[in-house]
Amino acid sequence: ATPASSDKWSGSLVFNVPLFEGTTVLGEVGAARAQMRQQQLNSALVERSARREIKEAYLSMRSSARRRMILRKALKYAQLDYDLAVQDYKRSVVDNLDALTAIQDLIAAQSAYVQAVYDHRRAYDRLLVAAGEVKLD
Repeated sequence: ATPASSDKWSGSLVFNVPLFEGTTVLGEVGAARAQMRQQQLNSALVERSARREIKEAYLSMRSSARRRMILRKALKYAQLDYDLAVQDYKRSVVDNLDALTAIQDLIAAQSAYVQAVYDHRRAYDRLLVAAGEVKLD
């Protein structure tokens, strides 16, 4: 007796495994992480730069305020010296060279004080800009 059918079967099974797509995704994830880290570093750099700029502007403003105060006193003394020189010249105690020197010193003190006022205002404005209180166009 022979069997009517054969005991041999055949079939196929197909698997689709994306071997190379996994490494592509890992590469994209790594690139995204690197880009995120770079953005964090850039943000930290910008923050440090802003803090430094504010600090420098503040120190510059303080320095210019001190200079303005000192030059205000110098102007006051130059004015006093001028007034005394004019009085002494009118009484013929000093010659005209002393009076002219006092005038020249007074003008120099006035000029220095005006420059100090201007410098202080610029330093103050720079501080406002650095602190973000004033926006430049």
